[in-house]
Amino acid sequence: MASDVNVFVISGRIVKDAEYSVTRTGKELLRFSVAVNNFYRQNGMGMTSVSFIPCSCFGKQATALSDMLKKGLQVTVMGKIVQSRYTDKSGNSKIAYNFNVVSVKCAFPPKDIEQTEEEVQEEVKEEEELW
Repeated sequence: MASDVNVFVISGRIVKDAEYSVTRTGKELLRFSVAVNNFYRQNGMGMTSVSFIPCSCFGKQATALSDMLKKGLQVTVMGKIVQSRYTDKSGNSKIAYNFNVVSVKCAFPPKDIEQTEEEVQEEVKEEEELW
């Protein structure tokens, strides 16, 4: 029996201060983006591009990290990728990807904040209801 795996790990810098909010259902939500440098070769030359990865975390993790995740902070983030489908204002079908965070390790962290898989699953279901 095959087993699917949905895990991401990125290391980069926080793009801007994280945005803390509370959902309609009362859950804490923290959104932030991580800039990740991509290195590659093109025509023998070393090149760099940047990806901006949208991330979210929930509950006590969101509360604990809300004051820590400031612009420029070097972090390593682990979690899972979630796909959402929606229709834009023009009636076009769209797909969006978000990275739901399980663990954040800061370059100089006061502490590492982690959630259990059950907490993440519960909060992901609530976020999906918002979409």
